[in-house]
Amino acid sequence: MTGRANYQTHGAAIGIGDQLVSHPELANDPAIAARLLASFLKKQKAASGQHCMKAIWHKPGGLVNGGVMAWREFSAAFKIGDALF
Repeated sequence: MTGRANYQTHGAAIGIGDQLVSHPELANDPAIAARLLASFLKKQKAASGQHCMKAIWHKPGGLVNGGVMAWREFSAAFKIGDALF
C-alpha cells in the first residue's frame, strides 16, 4: 500500500496517526504492515474477501498496490494468517 492518502487513512485506523506520512518506512515493519493490510482489506472486504476465499491471490494484492507486485509473498502471508484462525 502506498500513497499519502492511504497512509493517513490507514495509519489513523491502526492507531499510529499520521506517522506514516512523515516516516513511510514504518510500513515495512512486519507488525505495522500486517495491521495496515488488515485495515485496507477490511475497507475493501467485499472484493478482497471473495478473492482470498477463492485463493485468487493476485486480486487482493492488486487492490493494495494496484498491480500484482509481490503476490507470491502476499499469498504465503495470507496462508499463514489463515492457518492461525
